[in-house]
Amino acid sequence: MNDAQITGLLHQINDGHFVARALHVVAELGVADFVGADGAPVAHVAERVGAKPDLLARVVRLLASRGIFRLEGGLATGRIYHTPASERLATAHPTSFRPFVRNTATIRSWRLPEHMTHMVRTGQPAVGEGTMWSQLEASAEDGRLFDAAMTAKSHTQIAGLLNAYDFSGLGRVVDVGGGAGHLLRAILAANPAVHGILFDRPDVVAAAATLGADERLEFVGGSFFDDVPAGDATLLMEVLHDWSDEECVRILKTIRRRAEPRNRLLVVEADVGEGDGPNWGKLLDVIMMTLFAGRQRTRSEFEALFAASGYRLTEAIPTDDGSRVFVGMPV
Repeated sequence: MNDAQITGLLHQINDGHFVARALHVVAELGVADFVGADGAPVAHVAERVGAKPDLLARVVRLLASRGIFRLEGGLATGRIYHTPASERLATAHPTSFRPFVRNTATIRSWRLPEHMTHMVRTGQPAVGEGTMWSQLEASAEDGRLFDAAMTAKSHTQIAGLLNAYDFSGLGRVVDVGGGAGHLLRAILAANPAVHGILFDRPDVVAAAATLGADERLEFVGGSFFDDVPAGDATLLMEVLHDWSDEECVRILKTIRRRAEPRNRLLVVEADVGEGDGPNWGKLLDVIMMTLFAGRQRTRSEFEALFAASGYRLTEAIPTDDGSRVFVGMPV
């Protein structure tokens, strides 16, 4: 890189929070809902979302430079068109990313990175008093936005997991920390012979049960530090990255106590990779570090974690969304 390119790179990273905030603005206003398949005039979209045309167009122009929307014909007199990325911001999109963006835009989430220096110096997570979960429970609106975000995120990951891993030969799948159960329900829908247990906090599974019952789906509440039902496969999707290595070993040992020799462990996490290239896993690693003192892990780190818990890592299967299914068998 020459000096100009280095300066440009530093500017892009240093001022990148304005790009993120522009994304938050269009998600909060619902801009993508009013663009349509054939595009729409800036003035029309601005009127529908309650914004000033010129100012909205400038925000859209910034996002368009990153591939989110396309702006043609100027600013206030121009026309906004969708790109594949901006389509995912529409509320009605089957894998809409809008709820996830809106959750990140909350004051609670937006201010968490401010604590990163404190975390690096002290090892204390950004949530401060209590836990992230207790804080969400204290605010009904924040809790609603967070739940919607996690549901939206799960919908973007389900197809990739189902394509990557064959659940058809399993009798019973236990989804640990499965939230509302969207993933487990999708596994059961795609595999008619499989039965499932959704395991999470009692209040979470009680709420999940109201979304619909199925004779092949059982709801069990509890703590994964105390006891976890046994299954042919025990699935943890983006659960362990919330916790330190010591806490992960406690969770996995709890699962291992009930596991029979043929019962497999399936841990789905974003792949941080072993190399230096940028990826979502490396960014998510710092997010989890800051929020929870958690971490994303490499294959070798999962290998060590499994070994300390009574498992042998047998496979690390890539999925379409940049995650991996880390498969463990009891030893």
